[in-house]
Amino acid sequence: MERGSGAEKWSNFRIATIRAERERVDDKKAEYVALDQANSAAQAKAFERLQSAKVVILPNADHFVFFSNEQEVEKAMKDFLATLKIEGK
Repeated sequence: MERGSGAEKWSNFRIATIRAERERVDDKKAEYVALDQANSAAQAKAFERLQSAKVVILPNADHFVFFSNEQEVEKAMKDFLATLKIEGK
């Protein structure tokens, strides 16, 4: 960058803009996560009221829970399947 071109006063502007945008995105993400957790908790409570329901809560699981928490999902599914009655046996 040439001295005296006026460009040096703008050299850090892009970095400051990116940092501000990242902070704004992080704030929005935190809002979304809090809202999603509240909605998930409300849904879990609604299902827990059903006599036949068993709610399994896996904190911090991804949307694709069968990838992020494979062992827990497999165990919960096996536990559920073991409770089913098979006619004729």
